Amino acid sequence: MRYPVNDSGFSTQVPDQTDSDTEVRFRLQKLIHLVIYLTFAVLFRAVTLLNRLGVGPGDRITRPIVFR
Repeated sequence: MRYPVNDSGFSTQVPDQTDSDTEVRFRLQKLIHLVIYLTFAVLFRAVTLLNRLGVGPGDRITRPIVFR
C-alpha cells in the first residue's frame, strides 16, 4: 500500500496501527516467559555441572574451578 508523498519525499500519512494492545501484551508475556525459562535452564545447567565436578549443596568452593 502506497501513501501520498509530499515535495520533501516524506509520507503525508501515518500507516494504520496494526498491533493491538492485546497483541503487544501477548508478545511481551511470551518474551517474559522465555526469559524466565532461559534463566532456569542456565541455573539448572550450572548446578548439574557443579554436581558432576563433585560440588554439592553446602560445599564451599575454596579454589577456582578449572575446566579441562
